[in-house]
Amino acid sequence: MADTGWKFPGTVIGDRPVFDPEMDWINPDNAKADDGSDATATAPEATSTVNGLAATNFDFSSIPINSTINGIEVEIGDYFADVLPVTIGRVKLILADGTDGTADKGIDIAAFTTSLQTDQAGGSNDLWGDLHTVADVQDIDFGFWFNCTVHTSGAVASVDFVRMRIFFTPLPPTPRYRRGHIGFTYG
Repeated sequence: MADTGWKFPGTVIGDRPVFDPEMDWINPDNAKADDGSDATATAPEATSTVNGLAATNFDFSSIPINSTINGIEVEIGDYFADVLPVTIGRVKLILADGTDGTADKGIDIAAFTTSLQTDQAGGSNDLWGDLHTVADVQDIDFGFWFNCTVHTSGAVASVDFVRMRIFFTPLPPTPRYRRGHIGFTYG
C-alpha cells in the first residue's frame, strides 16, 4: 500500500454551517500551511459553537487512476488560549459532490490544549463509512471539515494547519505479450 504523503488544501473556508452556529472562523486561509499563521475563532459568550472550518482542493494527482482507495487520514494542528478547553464537535469528509460523508470522527480528536498539538482522525484502512474512487478524492470539492465549541467568553480557538493524506493500492501491472517476450505495462 502507498500513500500520498500529507497534502495541504488549496481552499479553506470558515463558515460551513452546522446546527445552531454562533460564529465563523477569522482568516481561514491561514490554515492552508504549517507556518504559525492561524485561523481563529473568538467566543462572544460562554459555550459558543463555531461554524465548520472546511478544507478542500487537495492535490492528489499522484494517485494512479485505477488505484484502490484504502484509507483517508486528516490532521489538525490546533490550540487555544484560556483555562477551559475547546472541544471538537464534528469531523466529517466533504464528498466530491459537496455533501457530507457518512462518518463523524469528532470523537477521535482531542480537546484543544494551550500549546500546539496535532490531532489525527482516520487512517490507512479507514474509509469513513463511504466508498471512494480516485476520481472522488482528486475532485477539487473533496476534503473535510470540523467544528468546535469554545467554552469561555472571549477565549480564542486557533488552527495553524489542516492537511490530509490518502492511502491507496495501485493497480498491478498487466502482462502484455509482444513478439518473442513478455513485457509488463500499467493500465
